[in-house]
Amino acid sequence: MSRSLAVAALLGGLLVPMNPAYADGCVDDATGFDCAFAQRVREADAYLGTRPGYTGLAISDGWRDRVWRNDYADRPIYAASTAKLAIALDILMRQHRGEFELTTTEARWLYAALVSSDNAAANHLWNRYGGASMVAHWSAYGMTDTGFVPGLARHWGSMKTTAADLRRLVRYIVRETPSEVRQYLIARMRGVAENQRWGVWSAGPGWIRGNKNGWFRYRAGWVINSAGWVGAHQRYVVAVMADQRSKGTYASGVETTSHVNEILFG
Repeated sequence: MSRSLAVAALLGGLLVPMNPAYADGCVDDATGFDCAFAQRVREADAYLGTRPGYTGLAISDGWRDRVWRNDYADRPIYAASTAKLAIALDILMRQHRGEFELTTTEARWLYAALVSSDNAAANHLWNRYGGASMVAHWSAYGMTDTGFVPGLARHWGSMKTTAADLRRLVRYIVRETPSEVRQYLIARMRGVAENQRWGVWSAGPGWIRGNKNGWFRYRAGWVINSAGWVGAHQRYVVAVMADQRSKGTYASGVETTSHVNEILFG
């Protein structure tokens, strides 16, 4: 049996194209990743050093249980619409516990907030299900360094988080949630609209992938974020947050978050 077929068998018969560069048996001592992937991580980090402002990057390999973070991964950056993923998770977890049942209209809001990043839909959900009070639950999902910006309204659009927190959030979704919650969120992240198809999505069509993106312009400049997963059984989790300050644009931020994933996954 070929190596790729053997891996497919281990995955319950799901045959997924495997790049041999990620499965050559060599493990990098410094990162714990496959050697070829570790080299890609180094290349991605070097690339970020050439980009406007600063960018937080956090990556994990769920098969090897390894995590890598760059120097800015713990630096708070405006969350922008990536906060909608935490809102959706919180609502779905509470529904799973039997606290309420989403109406048809609320389910439509949830879909729109995730798939097309609809702000009005997110606002409806935020106001309906507790607003700022729901953020107290988010530390249970790994968002331990996420919070509101002092002096601004306590609204999902006025929050800062870190790439490390976003990686933990996505990991929680793909590894620790109940089946119906996990399947729903993975499906929505796989089925994002055209305005979300950059960042982690740029891993390319050769990979199964899904993401939730966010973008925001404040007085210092553009923040462009992408958090998601790549690979069969959501093997890799990636979060990249580009705070470009006054040196970048929306387009350059999309380029930064996308090219990092092109480097990582080719």
